[in-house]
Amino acid sequence: MEKSVTIPNQILMSSFSLNEAQAEIYKIFLIKGILTVGEISLLSEKSQEECSQILKGLLNLKLISLLPGAIPRYKVFPPYQGLFAQVSRFQVEFEKHSGELIKTTERFVNDLKNNIQTQIKEIREFIRKKVEDSKSFEKDKDSYVNELSKYMKELGDLSTKFPDTLSKMYL
Repeated sequence: MEKSVTIPNQILMSSFSLNEAQAEIYKIFLIKGILTVGEISLLSEKSQEECSQILKGLLNLKLISLLPGAIPRYKVFPPYQGLFAQVSRFQVEFEKHSGELIKTTERFVNDLKNNIQTQIKEIREFIRKKVEDSKSFEKDKDSYVNELSKYMKELGDLSTKFPDTLSKMYL
């Protein structure tokens, strides 16, 4: 069965440019503190020779230091380097995306301005047509009122003449 890389190891590997074995040992250091090669071998389930090679790599990366003594011990440095690397990567990503965000926002604002201007033109045209229609309606209304008045007068004239006309027809 193939062993998968854990998320903490992935973070350590990307933050400090470590290989999987170095990340595993460095994680043990971060949890346990000061350790000997034997303790590291037991905790990591690796041989002492393999652990010694990994420790040399971590020493070269200045992630741990050797404490001299009858039994050599190794001490971990706080993971500031990895933190700074993560912050730098985050800053680059933020700057990249903030530029895209600014461009997108500017496009949105420009599109919004153009859409608003188009809508204003359409509304002005609609209002102009309605005003023209209402002027036309006023003219038509006056014409209809005049014609209706004429018909009413004729009807009034006919209603006054109607009884005379009826009496002449039947009498």
